[in-house]
Amino acid sequence: MANSPKIYPQGKIYQKMKEFEWLDRVLIISPVLYALCLTQEAFTKELKRLKIKVSQEDSLFLIKGARATTHTFAMDNDAVVCIVCMPIDLALSEVEVYATLTHEAVHVWQEIKQVLGEEKPGIEQEAYSIESIAYRLMHSYYKNNKKLKGKG
Repeated sequence: MANSPKIYPQGKIYQKMKEFEWLDRVLIISPVLYALCLTQEAFTKELKRLKIKVSQEDSLFLIKGARATTHTFAMDNDAVVCIVCMPIDLALSEVEVYATLTHEAVHVWQEIKQVLGEEKPGIEQEAYSIESIAYRLMHSYYKNNKKLKGKG
C-alpha cells in the first residue's frame, strides 16, 4: 500500500498520484457560514464589519452563565452566519473544551438543517456533519489559543 493516499480527518490529501488527483471528501458546502470567536472585542468588531445590527442583549459575547454561545444571524443578502463564542478558559480541561465545542457544533448543524429544509437527515450524514463542524471549531480554538498565549 505504498501508493495509497494519506487521508486525514480534515479531508486534505497529502499525496498526489501521477495519473489522477485525489479530491476533498466534502459532499456539500454548508449554506451557513460559521466561525469561532474567542473575545468580546473580536465579536463586536465582526458584527460591525458584517454590518449586523443587534440589540444590546444580542451583542453579548456569552449568554449569562454559559461556557459558550452560538449566535445566528440572517444577513441582508440572505446568507446565514453562526458565530460560536467561547473564551479561552485555562481552568477548563481539554475534555471540557471538546464537549463544549461539540455542543456548539450541534447548534450550528441544527441551523444548517433548518436552512436546507432538512427535517430528517440520515444518521450517518448527521454524525459526520457534526464531527466535521466540531473538528473545525476545535482546530480554530487551539490554533487561536496558541496565538493568544503568545501575546501574553
